Order: sequence, then structure tokens, then C-alpha cells
Amino acid sequence: MNIIELNNRFGVDGHLVFSEGQNGLVMAEITSKYSSGKISLYGAQVLSFIPKGGKDLLLVSEKSSFEKSKPIRGGIPLCFPWFGGHPSKPELPMHGFARLSDWEVVLSHKADDGSVRIKLGLSWNEQSKKLWPFEFHTELEVIFGKNLELNWLIDNTGNSLFEVTSAMHTYFAVEDVAKARVEGVEGVSFYDSANGGVLTAGESHPLIINQEVNRLYVDTTSACKVVDTAMNRTILVMKSGSSSTIIWNPWIETSKKIADLGDEEYKQFLCVESGNVKNNFVVIEPGQAHFTTLMIGCE
Repeated sequence: MNIIELNNRFGVDGHLVFSEGQNGLVMAEITSKYSSGKISLYGAQVLSFIPKGGKDLLLVSEKSSFEKSKPIRGGIPLCFPWFGGHPSKPELPMHGFARLSDWEVVLSHKADDGSVRIKLGLSWNEQSKKLWPFEFHTELEVIFGKNLELNWLIDNTGNSLFEVTSAMHTYFAVEDVAKARVEGVEGVSFYDSANGGVLTAGESHPLIINQEVNRLYVDTTSACKVVDTAMNRTILVMKSGSSSTIIWNPWIETSKKIADLGDEEYKQFLCVESGNVKNNFVVIEPGQAHFTTLMIGCE
């Protein structure tokens, strides 16, 4: 469906418009009563969420590749049907293929409360079966209101069960990551990927970022807060259907090794991801589905 067809069928006058972005990637630009933002149909990736009168809660790298076959660095990438590297085929795409796929618009709507929603869908095809031999349908509903809400459905449309690890890999914008902290993971055990992946007992204090952090917190459904003292802003991160929280910042040396991230950009973001990873993987039987919700907004 081209831009004209998308706008004719799914555009919402004054609230949702489709446009062609960098390298031809199709973008949905949303303006609600309470907020505005942007979504890339490539990857079904939310790139921006700006509360009315406020600053963007999300960061997209200035060096990000807006090219087909490459992931967009920033916003809220969707990791599916596996998180991280493939467990047995390291040559397959990191974090799965959902963020490298073109999604279709399913519906759009302006609600009576002034919020605006759009739903995007992705189904299995012969190409996806070469990467992951299962039949599925997944939909992401995104609601721009006072908060940003993502409702993610993963449906098993085939005849055999499958296991999924997944995450909404959110890049939160901060003024200075060294002056930020994460509350809500106190006492939760985590796998410390920056230190050999060892399982580590939970800490009694909020997480302060003063070095590379790559932690997978397991067996937690709790909400988190990103407290950005430099900006005097607190972002509340609420979730359901998720038992893992992943927190990542590459810090100085690792940032220099990431081609689509500026050497100094690590100071400007903190990833707090909601998902089901490691021993929190999800088993979905034929004809069944798993539903995950993420809601973010300023306190």
C-alpha cells in the first residue's frame, strides 16, 4: 500500500498522517490531544513520544541506519521471536526479524477521550519460515494519550507449540545518564552480561549508571521509574505479561564499537526493556496467544 492509499484508508484528519521518511521508510506521524510522536512501519517501531508541552521521552541515535535490512537504533525496537543472538544459529539476525520487517497497518482510530491509536500487524511467510519454522501472527497496538501504551499480541496460528523470547527494547532519553537512576528492581536477581553473564543477587538500592550496564532482571513484573535528576523528570514504566526487565547502557568503550551510535550518545539514553527472556521464555500452544502491555509516561 502506497502513501496515498495509507492516508486515504487509515489517515485521521489532523491526527494521523503517513509520510515517506529517510530512504523511503514509511512513517506514521501522530498528534493527539495530549501528545505527539512518530512510528516507523518498518519494524513497527515507535521513534518518538512527546507529551504536550514536554520533551521527547525516547531517543533515536543521530547515526542510526534508516535502511531496509538494518535495525533502527533507538525508540522502541521489538525483539521477536528471539532476544539477543539466536541460541543455536549465531548467523541469524540479532534480536530476531520483527524489527527488520515491514508491518501492515490494521486499523487507526481517534477515541472520544482525545487519544489516537494505530494497530500494526505481521504474519509468517515463506521467508520468515527460513529463519524460524513456525506459523504466527503478531499485532502491536500503539496508543498516544496522556501516556504511551503498547499492546503486543503474539498468536500461534500453526499446528505446533513454539517458545518465544521477546522484548520492547525501549531507549529512554535522559539529560545525563550518570545523574540518572532506575528504581523498581531493588532485590531482584539479575544476569550480569557485562561481567560474564553470572546470576547475581539483587541489590538493596536503586541502580546508578556509572559504568557499562547490561543486566537481565528475571522473575519480575514490577513497574520501574527512570529518575532523571539532570532534567528534573521521572518516567514511569509499567508493564503486564512481562517477567523480565533488561537495563542497558554501553558506556564509553562499548559505544565506540557500535557503528550506528555516536561515541558520546551513551550519555543521553538508558534502555529499560520489558520482555520475557532467559528462563522467562513464553510457550505458546497452537491456537493460543500471549499478550504484553507496556505503558510509559511522566510522573
